[in-house]
Amino acid sequence: MAHSCQHTELVGLVKNIQTEKERGCAIVEDISPDDDFEVVDMIRKGSLVALYTDDEGEDFYLMKAGSCQEKLKSSETDDWQGQYPEGTTVIRGLYYRKTGPLSYSLIKRKNVIVSVKSVLYVTNDILTDSVIDLSLAIHEEIIGLAEQSSL
Repeated sequence: MAHSCQHTELVGLVKNIQTEKERGCAIVEDISPDDDFEVVDMIRKGSLVALYTDDEGEDFYLMKAGSCQEKLKSSETDDWQGQYPEGTTVIRGLYYRKTGPLSYSLIKRKNVIVSVKSVLYVTNDILTDSVIDLSLAIHEEIIGLAEQSSL
């Protein structure tokens, strides 16, 4: 059946590929206790991130990080009409919509940019699927962090 395969001329060839660490993201295992470490240093693509808000009726917002933190090289406006000047350190991603007391649904078609200054909480232990359910313990921890940030 080799005659029906594409690229049969490559069969049996070996090519070594040099791997590199992803740039711009902290590898948490590499951080020593003596390093200055901030919660935003844990953000990587796919992280679940809780964000501070002073919006009436909302305790916090959740987003799925689509990138590590980055410094904007030019001014940008996201799909939610948030505007960020050049030099702002941000993360990109997608918001979750609250669908129940502890349940959230990913809003897939509107990209968001947020300042790292609004980050309250980061976890890489929760799968950032289309629908997520927070545990009561994590929800209360985020609420506590939001209350501390509003002081």
